[in-house]
Amino acid sequence: MNQKIASILVVVLAFLLYANTLQNDYVLDDHELILKNKQVQQGLAGIGSIFSSKLRDGSTVAKNELYRPLTKLVYAVEWDLAPNNAFVGHLFNVLLFSLLAFLIFKLALILFKNKVLPSLFATLFFVFHPIHTEVVANIKSVDEILALLFFISALLFLNRSILENKLPFLYVASGFYLLSLFSKESAVAFVVLIPVFIYFTTKKQMAEILKTSVYFVVPLLFFLLVRNRIMGDYDHSKMIGKIDNFLIAAHSSSEKLGTSLNMLGAYIKLLFVPYPLVSDYSFHHFPYVGLKNITVLLTFALMIYLIVIAFKKFKEKNLLSFFIIWFIVSMLITSNIFYLIGTNFGERLLFVPSLAFCLALSYFVFVFIPAKSKKYYATITNLRTKKIDQAIAILILLSYGIICFGRNAEWKTNYSLAKADVVKNPNSARLHVFYAAELRNEIVANKNSEAIQKTNLPVIRKNLQEAVTIYPEYGTAHLAFAEYYMHRDSSRLAITQLSQALYTLPRSPRVLSAMGNCYINLQHYDSALLYLKAGLRFTPNHPDLIAKYGATLMHLNKPDSAIYLLKQADVISPDNTWNLEQLAKAYAMKKDSVKAVYYEKRAKEMK
Repeated sequence: MNQKIASILVVVLAFLLYANTLQNDYVLDDHELILKNKQVQQGLAGIGSIFSSKLRDGSTVAKNELYRPLTKLVYAVEWDLAPNNAFVGHLFNVLLFSLLAFLIFKLALILFKNKVLPSLFATLFFVFHPIHTEVVANIKSVDEILALLFFISALLFLNRSILENKLPFLYVASGFYLLSLFSKESAVAFVVLIPVFIYFTTKKQMAEILKTSVYFVVPLLFFLLVRNRIMGDYDHSKMIGKIDNFLIAAHSSSEKLGTSLNMLGAYIKLLFVPYPLVSDYSFHHFPYVGLKNITVLLTFALMIYLIVIAFKKFKEKNLLSFFIIWFIVSMLITSNIFYLIGTNFGERLLFVPSLAFCLALSYFVFVFIPAKSKKYYATITNLRTKKIDQAIAILILLSYGIICFGRNAEWKTNYSLAKADVVKNPNSARLHVFYAAELRNEIVANKNSEAIQKTNLPVIRKNLQEAVTIYPEYGTAHLAFAEYYMHRDSSRLAITQLSQALYTLPRSPRVLSAMGNCYINLQHYDSALLYLKAGLRFTPNHPDLIAKYGATLMHLNKPDSAIYLLKQADVISPDNTWNLEQLAKAYAMKKDSVKAVYYEKRAKEMK
């Protein structure tokens, strides 16, 4: 097979493998980053604000520690092309992933010295590896694709610059590296791979390698300067919650290191056996463990062994050394060993490191094993071991493809994802809350159908109980439990859950609004005002708090004050049916039938 046919093949197969994601909806963070983000919904007109703000600016999420303007710009372009249409986002992901496959093939050809077979299968191992389903099937994760795509582009132009001795290609390469940085911050670690790549693919001396590598330090420093200006004095550590990265609550540094190494072992296991796959590994999927844990000791021993191999093979420029360095460098930030990030574990975080694994796998199947076979079994070399190698590789691809295709379908909607994953990972408090929320959404979507409620409500209660049992301090779970009781018209039980939620979410407008609503239902209006006032001190323009404050005043026979506040809420959130109904009641109290009918009609039109 020649290079041209092989390159077309990897692109076509990459597209076909993920074609079944094109029918999928917005899932998980897609909602906050795209559907509810005002900056994204400005399209290209918002490019200035996109590059001068954080990733989640424009949404309602408080935790906002990321700066990925190029990724956010892609969301905006997708919205410009087709607002509120997940198909476009999924199409972009699949097309970009297919392009990435093409570039990986080109990179593999450089590493394998233009040998098509190992280059082709290394690329296909990457394309088919099920660990990538989260990245390709979740629109939000285009940041992973972009960061790697631009970095490999940088390596390809760097290689061309060296081969042709043309400086302009080096400028293009450093430009692509800058794009990688603006796609995802973890690309800062890639700068270490630049001199390593030059060393393994050229005959340049160390002085020349370092001189060339300086061209990539410049975009790195520029990015860090811009990011620091945007982020200001942002304290990342204060924004990490236990539910996101439970290592923040480790009892000692040895427990933190031990648990991190335990999770590194889990990452390595997923590279070899990518099953089961789940969208959430947060508290309490992994236990806290110390340095004496057997998995920790084995993982530590394996990493030491890999480092020794990389060191021993480095001088002879053996590719195994390069693959090991790539894996270790790309895992440095995301492993949580040296620096705590916003999540303790995620399949998407293996996207870049897995490339080293796939290259190494192809190396073993098509280079190392055949070489050993020829050395020790010279008499049977005429059996053409490559045919056996290809059979093994195809078998691996088939098993990968089956898992991948099925997992893509699970990413179709929030409901299908939650339903599948809560079974596979019953120790995740967040997944139980996620599944309960989707069951509740199903009730609302079916207009409170009695049949759906009868089926879903017991399951909702069971999952919320599991969540608070796993993590008793999980404020979001207690809030969800309170909303369950509110749906059952049990305001007193809801208040008990909301009181628990306030311990960890003392400023949450949702919690304080729900507390106010419960006391309104119980006709304890003074208590309602107490919580609603507290909420408005923290978030003065929150429409739900304003509306409920106005409704409370209406119950206290102050219709004029109520109308004033309810109309404020209507300006901020004109599609709030409950608010419109309260306005209709307030005007009815004033015997203004015209306006009462107007707001009543608007409320009915919203339903």
